[in-house]
Amino acid sequence: YHLGVITKERGIEIRGPLEVKGHWAIAGMK
Repeated sequence: YHLGVITKERGIEIRGPLEVKGHWAIAGMK
């Protein structure tokens, strides 16, 4: 699961779809 790898690198644990959406929104801005 790619999200797991990305979240581990950032030290963030994503548990919900809403949080995943927010994570991708932030990642897309960079």
